[in-house]
Amino acid sequence: MVLESIPAAIIQTRAFIISKERTTLALVSIIISCCTTGFAAATMWYDFDTSPARRRDCPRLAGATPDTSRGPFFVLLVVSGALQVVAKSFSSALLFIASPNYFLAYMASDHALYQLYRIARCDYNHFPQGFNVPFSFIFRIIEKTVVDFTSCWLLRSPIQMHGCYFLFNQLTTFASVFASVYLYTSMGHEHLPAQMLWISAGSIFAAWALAYLSLVLTVKPEWRSSFWSTETNMQYAHALFHDNEDDEHRMAIFDFQQCKWEPSKDEVRAFTHANWSRWKAEKPAWFGLEFDAMIARVPDGFIPVAEVAALNAAHGGKRRRSVSIIESMRVSAREPN
Repeated sequence: MVLESIPAAIIQTRAFIISKERTTLALVSIIISCCTTGFAAATMWYDFDTSPARRRDCPRLAGATPDTSRGPFFVLLVVSGALQVVAKSFSSALLFIASPNYFLAYMASDHALYQLYRIARCDYNHFPQGFNVPFSFIFRIIEKTVVDFTSCWLLRSPIQMHGCYFLFNQLTTFASVFASVYLYTSMGHEHLPAQMLWISAGSIFAAWALAYLSLVLTVKPEWRSSFWSTETNMQYAHALFHDNEDDEHRMAIFDFQQCKWEPSKDEVRAFTHANWSRWKAEKPAWFGLEFDAMIARVPDGFIPVAEVAALNAAHGGKRRRSVSIIESMRVSAREPN
């Protein structure tokens, strides 16, 4: 999506605008490309949100889709995403035609603002130690680019963009459409009539706003606040442990970097030390499931000393602490009930 669909949409739109022979077929091709990208983004969120397993494990991350009329709801998701692809591709193409330097400056400043926001919220790093800064930097760029062009609802969670910035990003994205039309026309470019451009910008925004508002009003009422929530990854991790009485879900705290739950580390340590022997004796399903991978994510200090010694002995003197990169990078999708 980021490396193919989105760049292709911008290139196609720019070529259509500057072409002396614009055909209906070329316009249809652009619309189909935008709809395909919108469909992909809508499917990502819809599959996650309607998954019974996700709804059971993370009721504040999955469950917004209404229980009835899901077909029309999904269509609205696709339309909203497609219109955002159209809007962002349209504004990017106009800005690039007006001045490549303006385009680069806008994209760089827009992404820099998001990076600074994450730093200011103490919620920048997304990966474990050793992968933090370089991979988190790349991930934040990809994350924002996908939201810029597709309005993918999956990325509005506290683990990703946060609801409040997601909303701000939507508004600034459409503000850039009108700003791009203004710059394009004020610099004397005449590939397309100015009146047509303003009408097109206004029509795209009106259609998107109608689809988006319809979606927000259609989701379950208790979910609407998630679109402007200020909750961060750290606050989510705190709630995951403190607002849950289920041991399995509370243990998911170890799927987060320790810096995300540092203020709660003493309570987490007391919890694991107090219950480890019971888990070992009772052998609940979650404790035995992927045991090595789970143990590898729990620091030694959060396991009773005797158990650490036993694990060391069982693994030839040093308990297995290595897990795959994919497993290490996994962020828990569980949520407090």
